[in-house]
Amino acid sequence: MKKVLRLKRVWVLFILSALFSLPFFSTLLLSFSPEEPIFRHLWETVLPGYIKNTLLLMIGVGMGSFVLGLVTAALVSFFKFPGRQLFQKFLILPLAIPGFVIGTVYLQFFEYSGPFQSLIRKWFGFKTANEYWFPEIGSLGGVIVVLSFILFPYIFMTARSAFMDQSQRFFEVSRSLGKGPFKSFISVILPLSRPSLTLGLSLVLMEAASDFGTVHFFGVPTLTSGIYSVWLQMNNLGGAAQLASMLLSFMILFITLEKWSRSQKSYYSLKGNHRHMQLKELKGLKGVAAFSLCFIPLFLGFIFPFSLLLFWSFSHIDQIELSRFLNDLEHTIFLALGAGGLCLIFSLIFNYIQRSLGKTRYVEGAVSLATLGYAIPGPVLALGVLIPLAKFDNFIDSVALSVFGSGTGLIFSGSVMAILLAYLIRFFVLSYGSVQTGFLRITPKMDEAATQLGAGFFDRISKIHGPLLKRSFATSLILVFVDSMKELPATLMLRPFNFNTLATRLYELSSDERLMESAPWGVAIVLSGLLPLIILGHPFGGKRKNLKEEEKES
Repeated sequence: MKKVLRLKRVWVLFILSALFSLPFFSTLLLSFSPEEPIFRHLWETVLPGYIKNTLLLMIGVGMGSFVLGLVTAALVSFFKFPGRQLFQKFLILPLAIPGFVIGTVYLQFFEYSGPFQSLIRKWFGFKTANEYWFPEIGSLGGVIVVLSFILFPYIFMTARSAFMDQSQRFFEVSRSLGKGPFKSFISVILPLSRPSLTLGLSLVLMEAASDFGTVHFFGVPTLTSGIYSVWLQMNNLGGAAQLASMLLSFMILFITLEKWSRSQKSYYSLKGNHRHMQLKELKGLKGVAAFSLCFIPLFLGFIFPFSLLLFWSFSHIDQIELSRFLNDLEHTIFLALGAGGLCLIFSLIFNYIQRSLGKTRYVEGAVSLATLGYAIPGPVLALGVLIPLAKFDNFIDSVALSVFGSGTGLIFSGSVMAILLAYLIRFFVLSYGSVQTGFLRITPKMDEAATQLGAGFFDRISKIHGPLLKRSFATSLILVFVDSMKELPATLMLRPFNFNTLATRLYELSSDERLMESAPWGVAIVLSGLLPLIILGHPFGGKRKNLKEEEKES
């Protein structure tokens, strides 16, 4: 009986994993057998430019984010200066603003007809753009700068967490061997922090490669924008699938290399001989410099763009169609809540089955396959979801036509069900990780005792696991809710006719150069991004002594 039950759970796990990996395999399948071969034409025309811009974007954003994140993390981790306590909490705020939102703000402010250049012409008496030099904001360099100031918190968070775990004794041993503070940091602290830094950099590179809205508004053709153009503008699904497969190959290759490189070295912490790093106080000009180095990324990545959005929202409040805004908000909340609920349900199923089967190679492989969706860029995900759903719709329609004499239309691919499926696949890993963390704190003996007392699956969930996993459930719902509200490319490509969310409406208004009119939609998206930071609290809490104790020691 137990073997039969175990076998059923294994089958359920693999069927669900196959469902979650469906976009990946359907995209690859179509790319090998497109209806209209266009790859040669793309290779001879635009594809080299797509690849070049994508690689340069990843390199530029990776370097920019790494420097900004590493410098700010080192300053708040090893030094005491004015504003340090605030910076270590607020330097993660740029993550609350999606790239396409901040991109529209900077374009509107710094373009030729924007407030900044208009003020320059007024002050210096210039009449045309030929009379002065100003960097082109709508360029690859502009995208790199903007995304670097948005994504550097990934490096900041992982580096800060790693630096907090370093022992003062490592630093003291290095100094005793004749190395200065900077050389000790480079040769000791950084190598020990490599796994965390690699993780943060991986997130930055994946976000940069999968960005759609920012590169679109800045007019920079990349593989993600190319998928959108080939699919919807050239009306060639096979060509889009081939571009999507190429982008997926980049992602898989990078993830594989990153995991392989980390597996070649081991990193251990000497817990019994651990002392936290002492903070060195910076006074005078050094303190001002440290404050400035932390304030500038925060200002350019959050304070400045969000302040402009608020100003434009209030200055154009009379132009806002309240009914349209509320309708878009309703659609957004509906999709976000639906995605959050679905992700939570499937996370419970996955974690419960994994918990009952134990850690085996097959179970871990199935889970890895199911959580692959977060690494899939939005346009690729939309394409991968649409292909099987469209075929399924056509099959149902043909059956209904032959049996009942009338077709059913596009039940799945032409409704919000396609968007919800895309959200489920993309954000499942966020929910799965949150629920898994909660399950790890529950001893399996509770499950065994409940089973012996005759409690079934739903009894254990409602009476035992549910009360103990309330915070994990809340974390799961909030993370999926917020990311769903910000999702643009998948929603844009899969939405039904005349169906808009906050993100797609902002995209439409910005594409029509009604940037200031779109500000309220941007404010709503940013406020939703702040929600997890407010509710869940600071991510570094509980790992180290509080700041007052820490600073007394220093």
